[in-house]
Amino acid sequence: MRREALNVLMHEGDAASGAYLAADMTEASKIYAKLKEMPRVAATSAPRRMLESFYETMARQMLTFAFFNTILAATIGVGVVYNTARIAFSERSRELASLRVLGYRRGEISYILLGELAVIVFLGIPIGCWIVRQLCQLGASPQNDLFRIPMVIEPSTYASSALLVLIAAAVSGLMVRRKLDHMDLVEF
Repeated sequence: MRREALNVLMHEGDAASGAYLAADMTEASKIYAKLKEMPRVAATSAPRRMLESFYETMARQMLTFAFFNTILAATIGVGVVYNTARIAFSERSRELASLRVLGYRRGEISYILLGELAVIVFLGIPIGCWIVRQLCQLGASPQNDLFRIPMVIEPSTYASSALLVLIAAAVSGLMVRRKLDHMDLVEF
């Protein structure tokens, strides 16, 4: 059907419902500005810009999700390390007090308790990284007909995780060391 006949049938007058343009993308902003000035042009869209906008939106959502997951994981990591140090201190406090009474210095009993914590942390970091890698592969990357998000774990992710655990262990160790220094030897 010719456009003129369709317009008469639709009672629209001389109008077109859409047009596809091939344009030089270096001039895109000028073309969009001209089209927006035209009173009968209702909307303009560019597939490339729509795709870029989609990618930007997905990236923002993923970064927000990753940020909150990171905060949650860091909180859990610090809590686990601190709790391990506190439990080790509680379980060994009587033995450590006995060693102090027998003549061991504070540094020596700290070395015993904090050495155990250090061994646990240094063995736990690579094992934890391996377990996380396996869980990520098990969970697989989200994908459907529209998009696929590949699983990518950068070495810097492992490094920052290990650094967080080491800092948590150091702070927890200092807190436990302080408790060791102020331990009441008569109570035990």
